[in-house]
Amino acid sequence: MEEKSITNTQELSKLTINFDEHPEAFVVIELWKIYMTSNEKFRSNKSIVNEIQNWLNENKLQGTKVYYAVYRKVNIYKLYSLLGFILKNGIGIKADENRAFYWYKRAADEIDNPFAQSRVGNFYQFGEGTEVNYESAFSYYQKSASHGNAIGIYYLGLCHEKGCGTNPNSKQAFELYKLSASVGFPEAQYMLATCYYRGYGTRISLQKAFFWYFLAAEDGDNDRAKFAIGYCFRNGFGLVKDIHASLKFFRRTDGAPEVSSEAFIHFDRIFRYRHG
Repeated sequence: MEEKSITNTQELSKLTINFDEHPEAFVVIELWKIYMTSNEKFRSNKSIVNEIQNWLNENKLQGTKVYYAVYRKVNIYKLYSLLGFILKNGIGIKADENRAFYWYKRAADEIDNPFAQSRVGNFYQFGEGTEVNYESAFSYYQKSASHGNAIGIYYLGLCHEKGCGTNPNSKQAFELYKLSASVGFPEAQYMLATCYYRGYGTRISLQKAFFWYFLAAEDGDNDRAKFAIGYCFRNGFGLVKDIHASLKFFRRTDGAPEVSSEAFIHFDRIFRYRHG
């Protein structure tokens, strides 16, 4: 059976390939499905890498061989963003941000992939694999957001907050965070909660701040959100003070720290901003 070129990556999720006939194609398509499903569930890069590594281990596959398999099939199945992800995170090969940027950009430009567009925005914003260019970052976030992609919408909000490629606009940032948060993106939920806590782009509401911090902590692997919830419980912000409940978010049951020191510092800065 001859392999046919795919013109739309959405078609990949519908493919059923026989392992015995096309073992290499079977592996890369299954890998693509894991990658896209994880993206759609807003998993962190670290979580996606772990899931892919676990899948490779379970199937006794070597990362290097899988990388070359994806590379050989990249044009047939339009696996540009997957190859970019593999190169960015060093799965089976040494991490290479320049090459990762190249493949993500192909996915963003050639097949109009909204996930890739948000990633290309990241590359331009943070100078990964290319020079910093805030205007280009803003443009790619706009493209991603135009597809309704929650990650692109979130970063567009961040641009409006920070004045990245556009003028600062607190109300616009708030509305974009709210839109992204409403479809479940944990980072947007955290930023929306912070907006309510600080009164940024909206009126202060500690109850709404707690609600969105709680969702961010439940839906995502977000240390800052976990600490924020603990902080709210400890100080009675938006709810009745509960020291015991706060400790559940500050520490795991084994007594080890649940959140990083960076999370403590970050939220302490928000607290100081809010209370002078």
